[in-house]
Amino acid sequence: MALLGPPLVGFAAVAINSLLGGSAPVFPGSGQLAMVLPVFLYVLFLGGPLGEELGWRGYAQPLLQSRFGPLVTSLVLGFVWGLWHLPLFWIGGSVQSEIPLWGFMAQIVGNTLIYTWIHNGTGGSVLMAMLFHASGNTAAFFLPFLPLEQTGGEMGAFLVFLLLLWAVALAVTLRGRSRAGQS
Repeated sequence: MALLGPPLVGFAAVAINSLLGGSAPVFPGSGQLAMVLPVFLYVLFLGGPLGEELGWRGYAQPLLQSRFGPLVTSLVLGFVWGLWHLPLFWIGGSVQSEIPLWGFMAQIVGNTLIYTWIHNGTGGSVLMAMLFHASGNTAAFFLPFLPLEQTGGEMGAFLVFLLLLWAVALAVTLRGRSRAGQS
């Protein structure tokens, strides 16, 4: 899930959008595919996941979760994490400057539910959260599921992506809650 989940959901969103009448997606050529690993490593170490996940999953999540449980912790962290990115909405050229704020917030809160599931399901592994974060950010560079000019993504694919993301988020959240009830 940490490595393949984000690109699979992104690819599915683009494919479903195309089947529903959206633009046929343009995927990277073989030369760009050779850049997936270098981009992934760059994103992992210099693009946010290393520092952010040490704070969000390594520190804040265990602290909040011990008091409020996984669902409330996810919702709080998702909202705060979204606010953390708020300045990027006014910086031209940033990914956030091309995404509607409501869509970004929906994406980040949905993702945070999945991060919580990954973190809890791996015994608190911050590394798995970092890999999930880097995988999602890397997928956004190569698959047009966000409405970004550089990838040719459109709003229809983004809406499908949000629906798929929330379907996964709700599934893992409900699964986690049912397992907690069985303990």
